[in-house]
Amino acid sequence: SFTLSCTAAPSMTLTPSAPSTISFGSVSSTSTKTISISNNGAGSLSVSQSGSLSMGSWFSISSGSLPISSLNQGSGSSIITLTCTVPLAAQGPYIDTLVLSSNDPAQSSVSFTLSCTPYFSSNPAPGSLVSIQAPAHIPSNGAVTVTNFDNSTTLSIEAFLSATTTTPLSSGVFAFSPSGQSNIAAGGSLNLTVSCTPSSETAQYQATLVVMTVSPSSMMMTMNFSYSIVCNAQSLV
Repeated sequence: SFTLSCTAAPSMTLTPSAPSTISFGSVSSTSTKTISISNNGAGSLSVSQSGSLSMGSWFSISSGSLPISSLNQGSGSSIITLTCTVPLAAQGPYIDTLVLSSNDPAQSSVSFTLSCTPYFSSNPAPGSLVSIQAPAHIPSNGAVTVTNFDNSTTLSIEAFLSATTTTPLSSGVFAFSPSGQSNIAAGGSLNLTVSCTPSSETAQYQATLVVMTVSPSSMMMTMNFSYSIVCNAQSLV
């Protein structure tokens, strides 16, 4: 004689399917994506995260998304919400892996590759100090390089130099190029150059370089970054 045993099992359906890459595209600050999970089997489905995302990951999982317990057939879908938060000085793209474990015997472990690219970045990073050492009466340059990481869309920026009341732009100490609005081709870079011509051998001059991104759809300013410019005059001897 034989004893036969049959246990109802869950059958997990994932949207998007696994394994696959979830691309957040080019992100200026934050972006969200979702994974939809449903159960087409007779048994109750449970899903949890296996392991952790990398330390310092740009990605996070919204509270309440996981774990999923007792998801029954016909009870609708559970949603896992993922967020990519791009650090201010980020270079990209950034990639991490999300691994899920379940009690579906055919899909006990599934994985997703998470990919997120900064919309743009700069060297040095936003908020940095740009130091210029300049002999008196001789122009010397400092630069900020802005890179468009989006390989499909032109990046529009508006850049201008703001000087202090003690060193007004009209004094001729600072010059800046290119000023106003500029377009950076997909995957391209643009050098923003600040020139300093000290009028004495002992002075220190200060200014602020402001860079704003421009939305191509509305032509409105969307993000604002600044860089401190310090020009130290030096003796010619």
